[in-house]
Amino acid sequence: MGNIYCVLENLFGVNLANYLWGYDCATNAYTNQNLFNIIGVIAIVITLIFTLIYYYAIRHPRFTGWGSWLIVMAVVGLINFSIGYAWTNNDLLNGKIGSCLVHQLDQNGDVISTQIASINCLMFGFVNLLVSIILLVIFSFALKWWSKHAKYSPI
Repeated sequence: MGNIYCVLENLFGVNLANYLWGYDCATNAYTNQNLFNIIGVIAIVITLIFTLIYYYAIRHPRFTGWGSWLIVMAVVGLINFSIGYAWTNNDLLNGKIGSCLVHQLDQNGDVISTQIASINCLMFGFVNLLVSIILLVIFSFALKWWSKHAKYSPI
């Protein structure tokens, strides 16, 4: 799952990506939990649930068009954006991300620059939104054919 996110790694930064891969500053190795997989599985499950609800639980003809599908896409995107942003930003604010990833230090140990800030977390949330939209499109094309009311939605 992390490979999918790393295609868009430049949007949220290499240091945040290293943290999400499980980099630990104390060991200088990737010994922590891989958060890409956890957040990715959550995105898959949420997107799949909403796709199944759209195609099989909502059985009213009014909800079979593009507009309804776009609403589902917006809801799924917003939920997954919130998860990606909140997870990483909470870890940043609570000091769970190692200082070797957050700050660049000079020889005296003074901070030269900040490598991970809330904007990086915001951009990771945006990347999680993009991944969830791609998943929604894939799930829609895979699952819509057996739907009685939304067989031709989105296309």
